[in-house]
Amino acid sequence: MLYLVMGICGIVGGLLCCVGDILLDKKGSDNQKLGEHKLINSAWEHMNPKRFSASIAVGAVAVPLYGLGLLSLALQTETNAPEIYSLIFKLVIYVGQIGALLVHTFLCLVPIAYLSSKEKGGFDTAEHTINELFRAVAVPLHIYYYILGLGPTVMLVIGLCLGYFNFSPWWLLITPIPLILVSSILRKINPKIFCDIPGIFAGSLGMGMYGLLAMINWLG
Repeated sequence: MLYLVMGICGIVGGLLCCVGDILLDKKGSDNQKLGEHKLINSAWEHMNPKRFSASIAVGAVAVPLYGLGLLSLALQTETNAPEIYSLIFKLVIYVGQIGALLVHTFLCLVPIAYLSSKEKGGFDTAEHTINELFRAVAVPLHIYYYILGLGPTVMLVIGLCLGYFNFSPWWLLITPIPLILVSSILRKINPKIFCDIPGIFAGSLGMGMYGLLAMINWLG
């Protein structure tokens, strides 16, 4: 029953992450990328900075919750998989959760820093500040991002191939990578309607769906 509850928490966490991403990243089809490295969004000028602070608060609750869904999957392998597999799965989850909080919090702080810098020193000062911020965290940001995005899916694929889980491989289509790919295709087809979908919906919902997979696996 505990694994089932953890799965439900994972779904709730994923939905909360969608809320946090909407607060952070819903910019509209009129948004333009500015600056030499295109790290600045023109929509920030019209967004209340309190949105970004609220997004950090939501993320601080949502990330641990959706992590419980992943952890439920890893714990369920303790009885039918080698100890090393379960251990690596838990390690991937642990590192991924740290990375999720780092990435989300940093991306929320960037527009706050931009708006504050631009108010005090103009666009050039603000652009320099944002470029330096991204340069400072570039390596850990990318490492954590790929561990978070790829790690759980890779572990699930390995586990399914070796028979550690009780659900169809087709269920992997609702995990982050396939959902991001589908939403990116939709954005290419109709950028006006689907411009924000990859950022505010796909990845976070996919994270929550790990909780659903945990429930299906436990019930199966």
